[in-house]
Amino acid sequence: MVMESPEIMSENLEAIISVLLAQIPPLPANPPPVRIASLRCLAILPAQLSFSAVEPFKKMVIRKVGEVLDDPKRNVRKEAVDCRHAWYSSSGKTS
Repeated sequence: MVMESPEIMSENLEAIISVLLAQIPPLPANPPPVRIASLRCLAILPAQLSFSAVEPFKKMVIRKVGEVLDDPKRNVRKEAVDCRHAWYSSSGKTS
């Protein structure tokens, strides 16, 4: 949906980001596959949406994803690093 309808995603970005961030802490309700999927979805956002849409959330997302860098599962830590890098280097969609 992010790739096909970025304007719709931009309108609801606050709610989407808050739901995805709630799924990344290592809690019993968030098994590793859920944490990985949430981090992958978060990593897609800065590349597919305009910088003006993602910029207000950049610091918050980087901070929250940074908290997951010590996750007990190596795959989750890898996705957290990739996600954080995507947000650090984000300048929005270029085309």
